[in-house]
Amino acid sequence: MITLFQYYRIAAAFLIVMIHQQFWKPCAFINGLEGCAVPLFACMAGYLYKGGLLKKVPRVIIPYLIWAVIYFVANNVVLDVFVRHESFEFPGLKSWLLGGTACHLWFLPSLFAAFAAAEGLMRVRCLRGSEPTNPLTSITPNLILLALGIASQWLPGETSETFLGYCRIYFGRLLLFFSLGGLIRTLTSNIKHQTSNLPRITIKIMGGGAIMLGLANLALRFIPGLAFQPLLLIIGLMLLAVGFGEFTLPKFVGNLANATMGIYLVHVLFTSAANVVLAKLGHAALPAFAALPIIAGIFLCCYFVVRFMPKRMKG
Repeated sequence: MITLFQYYRIAAAFLIVMIHQQFWKPCAFINGLEGCAVPLFACMAGYLYKGGLLKKVPRVIIPYLIWAVIYFVANNVVLDVFVRHESFEFPGLKSWLLGGTACHLWFLPSLFAAFAAAEGLMRVRCLRGSEPTNPLTSITPNLILLALGIASQWLPGETSETFLGYCRIYFGRLLLFFSLGGLIRTLTSNIKHQTSNLPRITIKIMGGGAIMLGLANLALRFIPGLAFQPLLLIIGLMLLAVGFGEFTLPKFVGNLANATMGIYLVHVLFTSAANVVLAKLGHAALPAFAALPIIAGIFLCCYFVVRFMPKRMKG
């Protein structure tokens, strides 16, 4: 795996923990950065995916099913009935399938659907002949997925409560960034075989420029009509990672990066507990200097819990 991806995974997981806390209201720029977390995960998944859908079942689907039950008990029984003293409600089939029992779990069924779509298009390509030599033909599956992701943004539905709304808000945007990762992998696949350093330097410069432009857009919103605001930043981060390639990674960073899927699965238990406890103590809203250490503490607690969690549960 490209080394910078490991750092990206840690940063994205931390931002996802930040999204689900309710005791600090960050500024618009930080909100924009938070919105990059899931797209970045999706883009890296698209870059790394080269087939093997069945191998993703124990990695994605089984942890999703386990944690859907855990979050159902935590949200619908413990939190709603015993803490908030609300009536018990059993979620419907749609809620179980699409992550409604814990809304942050929507990422997993959507990601698996993206894997399945990519796998299907790759198999269709293989049925039509051997591995193609035409570069345009080799990127066709990702171009089709990208077109579907972009087209989904014109589907009706303002909320994810409807099927079309779910496809637009969740699956469509994830598919867009997933296919973008696959396109970047295809277009930069020959860089490792180049004897000259110029291609890597060029990609680094392009990536750095896109990152600066993307950060400026998040801060100033000078492209307000862009439906997927972090697009420029994500492209820049991916190109920068490809340009740097692989280098030595500290052991702790590697361990933390490998735990990020587990952190994604468990963190809402900790953020919800922190939200409830701080609200009970009369500190529902905190300044940044007090909130950020708590968020960092939640992140580290999740990491240490994941380290001792059975492999099948942590993804």
